[in-house]
Amino acid sequence: MGKSKRGKQKKFDIVVFPRSVLPKEKPVSLKERQWSELPSDILLKIFEKVGQINVLTKAIRVCRDWLEVARNDPILWRKVDMTYHGDQFGPNDLEDIACVAVNWSAGQLEEFSAEKFGSGALLQYIASRSSNLKCIRLIKSPVSRKTLKKVIKRCPLIEEIELTGYLCTPALCQAIGLL
Repeated sequence: MGKSKRGKQKKFDIVVFPRSVLPKEKPVSLKERQWSELPSDILLKIFEKVGQINVLTKAIRVCRDWLEVARNDPILWRKVDMTYHGDQFGPNDLEDIACVAVNWSAGQLEEFSAEKFGSGALLQYIASRSSNLKCIRLIKSPVSRKTLKKVIKRCPLIEEIELTGYLCTPALCQAIGLL
């Protein structure tokens, strides 16, 4: 028994149900689960947690409903982070995955991050389809100054550019409008 604030002891009632009263449910195996019946709002939360690359390479293959939820919610693709996946995929595969993510963002892409991949053609593709782009993060990505300058001109809302692994020369700063 516990004590209340005034020092009196509280009584707790404990009710024990016999096993015969409880409903008998057998555990559902993974094969028997109806994954397509998950509500889309819960599914979107799961997709946010696993990341866009896993959604595009694995989750959309679970069932047609999951594919439709992923494809038809551009907010899920507003921030595309494709860093830390270079060991799993080749650069061409990552570029293809990035293009799908950009397309599914339906013009609402605001942030794009890539590591060790990202051609000039990919960045120009992103810029041409993402008028709301505010942030680009490139880590050791092979993109030229000329391409960066074109992308920045096409995306007037750019607020943040992170270039890791680049030699930041005055020419590069001038090309992206910092000088």
